[in-house]
Amino acid sequence: MNLPRRFGHFLKEKGVVFSLFVKFCTSVERQSKLELKILRTDGGGEYNSKEFKEFCEVKGIEHKVTAPYTTQHNGLVERRNKTLLDMARCMLKGKGLSNCY
Repeated sequence: MNLPRRFGHFLKEKGVVFSLFVKFCTSVERQSKLELKILRTDGGGEYNSKEFKEFCEVKGIEHKVTAPYTTQHNGLVERRNKTLLDMARCMLKGKGLSNCY
């Protein structure tokens, strides 16, 4: 059984989402020899552009959108976010930085 893989990227601006996703999609498919099947996102406007929808349709990627303000419906991502925050807090604490960061 193949387990789903999850990836995250930190962005400075939302406007770069589509171009980054195209690069990411190409990179993952070349490296793994597999095709992306599902993209799960929140209902953010950066994922609802015409070019984004067309790209997903052409590539056969199912775009699943989670319900807004219902974190319990998106447990996978919420757990990943908690893990990342815990790791960041540990690194900050390990370097002796104040809790305001």
